Amino acid sequence: MKKLIVTADDFGWTKSTNDGIIRAVKEGMVTDIAVMVLADPQDVDHGLKLLRDNKITEIGLHTCLFKWGKTERPHRQDFINFFKSASDAEIEDVVLSEIEVYKKLLGVNPKFISPQFNMHGNLRLLKVLAKYTVDNNIPMRIPRAVLTSDEITDQNYASEIYLKRLKVKMTNHLFAHILGSYSTEIINNFIGDLKTVVDGETTELVFHPGYCDQDALESSSLNFERARDLSILKNPDFKQQIVDLGFTFSHMSDL
Repeated sequence: MKKLIVTADDFGWTKSTNDGIIRAVKEGMVTDIAVMVLADPQDVDHGLKLLRDNKITEIGLHTCLFKWGKTERPHRQDFINFFKSASDAEIEDVVLSEIEVYKKLLGVNPKFISPQFNMHGNLRLLKVLAKYTVDNNIPMRIPRAVLTSDEITDQNYASEIYLKRLKVKMTNHLFAHILGSYSTEIINNFIGDLKTVVDGETTELVFHPGYCDQDALESSSLNFERARDLSILKNPDFKQQIVDLGFTFSHMSDL
């Protein structure tokens, strides 16, 4: 049996993102939601109400480390600079503070950790997150990206070996196609990825569903791509192709 987790990132970022992700859960294939608790408070509160109203519980922390509002947000270089200059204690402080915000807002520990930009490819950050996930028996997204890329395609063997030795819960595979205009091409790329998965393995697909509105156009590097992802996730033919490949939909919390 092959298990598939479909995660929607960036919940809490804007109201249109929140609405799109909820629709992708109710009408599409999203199994898990990654919440940005350091986004603008009114947008986070809007999202949390939607989670409560729809009784959604498969929720993790989309770690951002710093405030991520529509008018104030870090960029990849900011994280690179932070990891170069911060002490181990400072990194741990920032990570645990964000987790505490999540726990205060949602009343529970996150069911998984999925860092923004896959920034946990940085081994100093990874060390803090690995300890937290092991201590709390929760999974973490595979660290697969380099901070200079929009595509999650680079293998990060050192980080993965480190996590495996600590027995951190992870999927075997992580696939994402963030950029691109054509839904059919992206679906075909995902199907090609999924054909490489063998029986007994687990896989996470990452999407950024939402609606393309003024907030997305003015504040995010992803705008029409969010509407594109929502359309893909609601595509019944795509879902059927996944089922035909022998996948069963699951959750990060089941790892």
